[in-house]
Amino acid sequence: MRNKWSVLVGCLIALTFSFAPIYLFTLGVFSKPMLAELGWTRTQMSAGFAVAQLAVAIFSTASGAILDRVGSRPVILFASLGLPLLLACFGGISSFPMYVALAFCMGAVGSASNPPSVLAILPKWFERNLGLSLSIASLGIGLGGVLMPMLARFAEGSFGWRGGFVALAVVVAIVGIVNALTLVRDRDVPGRRAASGDLAAPSPAVAISEQATFRDEDRASFFRVLRAWDYWLLVAAFTVIGAIYWGTTSQLGPILSDRGLGPAETASTLSVMGIVVILGRAAGGVLLDRMSAYLLGFIFFAAASLGCVLLTVSSLHGSPYIAAMLLGAALGGEGDVMAYVLNKRYGQRAYGKIFGLCFGVFNLGGLVGPLVLGAVYDRLHSYDTIGLIFGAAGLLAACVFFALGRTRQADHRAGPAAINVAPLR
Repeated sequence: MRNKWSVLVGCLIALTFSFAPIYLFTLGVFSKPMLAELGWTRTQMSAGFAVAQLAVAIFSTASGAILDRVGSRPVILFASLGLPLLLACFGGISSFPMYVALAFCMGAVGSASNPPSVLAILPKWFERNLGLSLSIASLGIGLGGVLMPMLARFAEGSFGWRGGFVALAVVVAIVGIVNALTLVRDRDVPGRRAASGDLAAPSPAVAISEQATFRDEDRASFFRVLRAWDYWLLVAAFTVIGAIYWGTTSQLGPILSDRGLGPAETASTLSVMGIVVILGRAAGGVLLDRMSAYLLGFIFFAAASLGCVLLTVSSLHGSPYIAAMLLGAALGGEGDVMAYVLNKRYGQRAYGKIFGLCFGVFNLGGLVGPLVLGAVYDRLHSYDTIGLIFGAAGLLAACVFFALGRTRQADHRAGPAAINVAPLR
């Protein structure tokens, strides 16, 4: 089955066994026995999450630059080798500095397995139904979020936490390497229409996006994007939403506890959120091919803002389940919107770096959001004020994002390479 659909399956598997599922979603399974044996505090254990996220933010652009030069397959294969090796090393942790160093390396290598590296393949294979293909592949993160903790729990119960890390690493290595060597394949963009004909003729929107790509060499086009005011507005909008989502969900337990709800209600709320994340990804991909990506992004951004306000502003007495659904829909859809809009707006020439930088800064938002929300609560002993500020910031980001859909893409460019095109959808 050497066609674009096998590539899509490969991307789905790659994201199922990517950084977030195999590290962020499994470390919590091993954390309790690790704390008991090593005598650490929960703050020390949490440092592993923060340091890894910081490394992702730092190295995402570098991964994108390498991807633009050598293609996605070598980058994903590197991650398929490096991530399980580092995961196995966690079984030999003997000190806190070693733990932090491994977490940083895990984030650095993990940046090569994240959506910018994997999803960059799909625009080369899919012209029609690009949004649908992005959403199907992105489901891998949700599937991994369900599968990896189950595997980690079984491995920890069978071999202890040290042996569990090694056992999980073996599974990740086998699946990841086989997938990278067999299903994940790059395709040269210039020759794709002359190939076997498994692609349909490009839609008008795709034709516009191809005309809109920069005419300079790869490096020049990337630096032109760095000078583009609209790119940084897009990055800022996504980063604000990342801070809102991760900030709110990180405080979900304390927020619900303040309302008198217990662990069971918190768990069920998180389950609702997880289900809606998967549904949001599926629905978002279908809608991206049928409506304006900027309007869809506005809806997702506004949903995150409203969900944040309903959860944090106590006087509203908002339903935690409705808030969780709104936040889950936003997380489920924003990743596909990011990948889709950046490809349509700036083309494929420097897509890895453009997407990687945006994704890296977005991760910084996810790192800063929980810190800000927690610090403000410690000072004011209430989430009301910061909840309203986050909600207003999210609504502003939604409006900015929607307005960018009405701008002419080439307005910010200078020189003979500039091309005026209609607003992209």
